[in-house]
Amino acid sequence: MQYQAGDMLLSTIGTLFRGSVNDVLVCTDLNSPYRPKYLLLLLHDRACIRRLVSVFDEAAESFPQKESPYLVCFSDNELMGFVFPYREERLLSSYAPGQAVTPQLQEQLCISLTVECMASALPFPLLYLALKQGQVHLEKDGSVYIIPALDLAKLDPAMGESDCAYLCANQVLEILRLGGRRRLDSRELVEKKIANSSYNTFHELYYDIRVSSLPLSKPGFRARLRSFWDRHKDQLFRLLLVVCVVLVVLTVLFLLSQLIFGEIPFLRLFQDAFETIGTEDLTMT
Repeated sequence: MQYQAGDMLLSTIGTLFRGSVNDVLVCTDLNSPYRPKYLLLLLHDRACIRRLVSVFDEAAESFPQKESPYLVCFSDNELMGFVFPYREERLLSSYAPGQAVTPQLQEQLCISLTVECMASALPFPLLYLALKQGQVHLEKDGSVYIIPALDLAKLDPAMGESDCAYLCANQVLEILRLGGRRRLDSRELVEKKIANSSYNTFHELYYDIRVSSLPLSKPGFRARLRSFWDRHKDQLFRLLLVVCVVLVVLTVLFLLSQLIFGEIPFLRLFQDAFETIGTEDLTMT
């Protein structure tokens, strides 16, 4: 499918989600020689379109200093589309255990998540859905980003910062629990505040993590080794498999050579050439 969005002619190259009120598509701009990718939030339900437009309008009025989260919007018959910058998916829930291998890294990741939520241009109802639906992603350098690949069926314009801060605090707690049962002041503080429903803003959550976090230090040898293993275990397994196959093939060839020729020619490489000349062995007396 192709859609005209301003100066862009968007052509669908992938589908991330199809739902009852909207689809999430990956598109490329055919009008650009560089073929950049974009994320397209395509709505096909009138009631949902009205809710989302209302959410964007209210956010623009309440936070005029924030730039629009989408690049362009367009209508196509009964459809309405919102075009966002495209980024590859790298789910925080999948990559955090392999990257945040020390308490210090876990706390820094929590700070990055909270800061990203504070700085996000998404209106709170959309940010709430992003946190609820796990659309939080993690770069290799530890930075966090949010992708609006959302199912808008449960879009609630009433969701505000306190609702988002509560979800963010729970994700922070999940990250801090990656360290097992090790006692962390930050984890105990966040657990207590969540139990009392004390978080109304992201700034409160950020402050609690910041003041209770451990001082930064370089990860130890075991932590670095574990991180290396988590990042490269698939490649190491494939390498080990190839080595095993080669060894099996060589063993079979050596065995056949021994049975057919009575010797293994390869082993001649390890025999001293000056000790054997023709049929004479100079080591014999």
